[in-house]
Amino acid sequence: MDSAQRSFTRLPPHSEDAERSLLGAILLEGDVLTVVLPLVKAEDFYATAHQKIFEACSHLYHQGSSRIDPVLIKAELERRGDLGKIGGEAYLAQLAAQVPSAAGAADYARIVSEKAVTRNLIHVCTSIQSAAYEGSQPGHELLDWAEAQVFALSRGAADTETVSIQSILNETFDEIQQLIDTGGAMTGLTTGYLQLDQMTAGLGKGDLVIVAGRPSMGKTTFCNCIVDHVGVKERKPVVYFSLEVSRQHLVRNMLCSRARVELQRVRRGDLANEDIQKLTEAADQLMEAPIFVDDSSATTVIQMRAKARRIKQRSGLALVVVDYLQLMETG
Repeated sequence: MDSAQRSFTRLPPHSEDAERSLLGAILLEGDVLTVVLPLVKAEDFYATAHQKIFEACSHLYHQGSSRIDPVLIKAELERRGDLGKIGGEAYLAQLAAQVPSAAGAADYARIVSEKAVTRNLIHVCTSIQSAAYEGSQPGHELLDWAEAQVFALSRGAADTETVSIQSILNETFDEIQQLIDTGGAMTGLTTGYLQLDQMTAGLGKGDLVIVAGRPSMGKTTFCNCIVDHVGVKERKPVVYFSLEVSRQHLVRNMLCSRARVELQRVRRGDLANEDIQKLTEAADQLMEAPIFVDDSSATTVIQMRAKARRIKQRSGLALVVVDYLQLMETG
């Protein structure tokens, strides 16, 4: 039997013990739903009966029931017509006897959630394989779609637990202490503009910075200079999504700026030997810089994220520049 045939005979990843233990903990102590609900959903359960029981428990919780116990859960299942489908009152009693206490409810929920992520990944991979065999999409479009499916799955699996303000304050004071220890040095990515860096302490990791201004005020040139500084001087990887200007035009501007050669003279070919020498030296510096340029038009947010992730995996990534936001597609 080959691997393809074996994949059809295998049971999808799941943990019946964790599912039964989680439901048993809820039956013992309904208040654990306040901890469990942010971690797991009804569809995360593999067994249909377990999904129906958890849906009934969740419904009672969201309805604001003052207590959640086996009697109320049984009544809710009867109202839905699901009591017989889940094995009746006897199965509820078995679940309640499954665990001695509700102390491990959160751990059981995480196991159930992790198994669900694995099953969903298998489903996504199967869909990608089917689409690839059909051949109805060009290869690059299929690749973008496949990455979007996996990224959507990763977003769905993200931890959604809330944290107390006390823990956030502790992290904040740790950052403040770090600033004190560094003596006010730059904590973010420098831009090459000294006064701007002094005002902002650099571009912070994870920051969204929007450069705004009227048309033809120099926004693109400003961003070009930052990309040049980060890539050439700081030697840190940066990706530039240029949705309006072609990559040739963009790099020519960066080359002239670094060489201190007038762009109009380059366009006319009116260059002295000294200018050519400057352009050659500037090109050598840019050639060694970890700068990546993408001038694809009508690029979607998902496509940008996919391309940025590939660059980060391959070379690392310190800065992403998009010129400009209004040309981005949301699909």
